[in-house]
Amino acid sequence: MWTPCCYSYFADMNYIFNKKVSTRFSLALAAAIAILASSAPLAASAYESSPDPAVQEALARDLQKELVSSQDPEAVLSALNSEEEQAFRTYSFPAKVEQIIVSSPLEKTGESVSRELGTQVAAAATATCKGSYVRMNALNSLGDKIWSVFTEGKWCWSGSKVTSATFGRSWSEIYQILWRDAGQIGKGAGVQSGSARIFAQRKMIAGTGGWDIQTWQPCLRLLGYSGATLSSDRICSIY
Repeated sequence: MWTPCCYSYFADMNYIFNKKVSTRFSLALAAAIAILASSAPLAASAYESSPDPAVQEALARDLQKELVSSQDPEAVLSALNSEEEQAFRTYSFPAKVEQIIVSSPLEKTGESVSRELGTQVAAAATATCKGSYVRMNALNSLGDKIWSVFTEGKWCWSGSKVTSATFGRSWSEIYQILWRDAGQIGKGAGVQSGSARIFAQRKMIAGTGGWDIQTWQPCLRLLGYSGATLSSDRICSIY
């Protein structure tokens, strides 16, 4: 029986699947092979030793569609054979993440920015503020995006000193129907050790029909410095 488990960002991503024989997706697999192969059909043994990513994706997409429309998704997963299991696991779950830093257009100086951010900026006449966001993509082992989370914030500095940090928002984008965003579960902003530190944490869940298979709670933090430079990490704290 398939046992759902919950995982934080640093959790072990291995899963235990039952080895039950099923012909549920044999037609989908055959169709994918027929479209993608220009010669003879791929043998089962060849699939097991060197699975075609396109075949895996087609099979996994069909399985995800069946899961979200099923009254008993657990039974659907429990009936997978080894090929279906491998395709579903390879396509549906994150295997790695990548971080991207994006500078947004906000580039203002002076008291207008202080009023916008709701902060008291030292030496307002010479303070400079910048807004940016950082992005984290969760990728499956094929390199496809499953979901992305974003943290946006603004910070100000005067000379070489960072004077304020303000959380803006966090959000997500989802690229697979099996996943959903359960919302923001943490946020914060502050100045520590000479840098603005702005973070958010969201809860991303794979599951359907009230049955959750996997949960991630990714943190993404923006670090802003004087001179408009910035970086990012995955720490849920301003410290």
